[in-house]
Amino acid sequence: MKKICLLLSVLTIAINVPAQRLLSWTPEFPVDNSNLVMTVDCTKGNQGLLNYEGGNSANIYVHVGVITNLSTGPTDWRYVKFTWGTPDVNAHATPLGSNKYQYTITNVRSFFGVPAGETIRKVCVIFRNASGSQKQVNSDGSDMYNPVYGNSEYAVRLNLPPFEPRYIPWIEPINVNVGGSISITGVASANSNLTLKLNGNTIQTASGSNTISATPTITTACTQQVFLEGNNGSGTVKDSFSFYIPPTVTVAPLPAGTVEGINYGANNTSATLVLYAPGKNNVVLLGDFSNWAVLCANQMNKTPDGNYFWITLTGLVPGTEYAYQYLVDNSISDPDAVID
Repeated sequence: MKKICLLLSVLTIAINVPAQRLLSWTPEFPVDNSNLVMTVDCTKGNQGLLNYEGGNSANIYVHVGVITNLSTGPTDWRYVKFTWGTPDVNAHATPLGSNKYQYTITNVRSFFGVPAGETIRKVCVIFRNASGSQKQVNSDGSDMYNPVYGNSEYAVRLNLPPFEPRYIPWIEPINVNVGGSISITGVASANSNLTLKLNGNTIQTASGSNTISATPTITTACTQQVFLEGNNGSGTVKDSFSFYIPPTVTVAPLPAGTVEGINYGANNTSATLVLYAPGKNNVVLLGDFSNWAVLCANQMNKTPDGNYFWITLTGLVPGTEYAYQYLVDNSISDPDAVID
């Protein structure tokens, strides 16, 4: 299971995060006939229920359903329980204090009434107030999804750094500089041989274990790739995530004759993009020309006065439209920009 950060395959930079996940569950690898205990932390995600009735409300409920092999996509919940906006006692979540709430499902398949032969892939959940006017979900507003595994499936997952339980799990922003370190934890569904790798180098191994941790030091800037590999004797499974550490910004004046916006070169095979962003520290250009990856090669130069960022793209095909966005201090800007 590969986790995605930010946009498409865009990677993550940004702020320090605590180890607590937005949605935690027990067991770590639930199957369709196991019980499932889900705990939400309303200080994270969209914070839709943050401090609601003091952060320890007796009026929090869940809306739940499942994604199965017959679902057509993330919004195609099946076997939905409860009616939205009603205080159904069976949907009531237990307050744990400190903006945390918990809900327990007894035997996932039986609870939802999913017939034999239909494969349950995810449990969908939204925590809400009684009227449904406020809800706790992911930071992008999407529903939360709890994976369900096969009864005999061997799986691994990276649990730390924390991630949001989007339809495709999303690693929360990571803040670390070269010379700093990050905490990484992986889990497995059964005792097995586990390996953690950073940028292709093994940083930790564990034999006959269902958990593994490491705190590696980051030695270089740009894209960092973390892999968890597990081998139970029958095969190897993997999980991974990537994040980005910006290098030192190059300070350089604007090329002669360029202005804010897009400046096309001769024969339209190149373009210099100029962004006005005073007070910002780092800007990276993303686009379909780079498969939406955050690359050091696409980090923009900064003018000496600190007001503008610029970069020149070459090798463009005249008449071809190129979609692009700016990643400004870890925030996406200009989502609809097109070079043509």
